[in-house]
Amino acid sequence: MDKLSKIDISVLKDIYGAMLTDRQSEVLQMYCDCDCSLGEIAEQTGISRQGVRDAIVNGEKTLVNLENKLHLLADKRKRMENLVELKAHLLNDDCQKALQVVDKMIFGE
Repeated sequence: MDKLSKIDISVLKDIYGAMLTDRQSEVLQMYCDCDCSLGEIAEQTGISRQGVRDAIVNGEKTLVNLENKLHLLADKRKRMENLVELKAHLLNDDCQKALQVVDKMIFGE
């Protein structure tokens, strides 16, 4: 995965958050979801700015490693793409193409 946005990190945290330490989870939630600065997080948690940065970097690394191994987010996005495509074919009364999408979803590409 390339450079992750805060939204990407937040989504990965929703999927794999149970695998983070409590500190990593708390810091990433404040950083991504509340848009707190490192200084604000340090002040609120009582840890140094460097400790906050380390928790963010290590938390991101854990999330990315899990996604690279398990592909849960990638699989979810692929299912959503297939469902959007399926809906479009159904709205156009193109049953043959809709069935092809269903087959793709069941049997893979």
